[in-house]
Amino acid sequence: QSYSNKQVPEGLALYDLSFENDGKTLPIFRNIRVMLSKVIDIIFGGRFSIGKKPVQTLLASSLDSFTDIRRDRQQYFVEEFP
Repeated sequence: QSYSNKQVPEGLALYDLSFENDGKTLPIFRNIRVMLSKVIDIIFGGRFSIGKKPVQTLLASSLDSFTDIRRDRQQYFVEEFP
């Protein structure tokens, strides 16, 4: 039972990270901020402590749980993660 309770949030986090907002849109000003943030992430990719690593790189090279990564990237999502 406890294993299942721990793994369900991990699965939800991985799903969210894979499909992002799944067709839902962010409010306009938040959407602009997220687009600018993504551009910075693409250009710098976490180098020089600017921006964040791409999700795929982060998932493959980090020991952080999917839930921690998902919570860290909350600004990119419409729904709050528990």
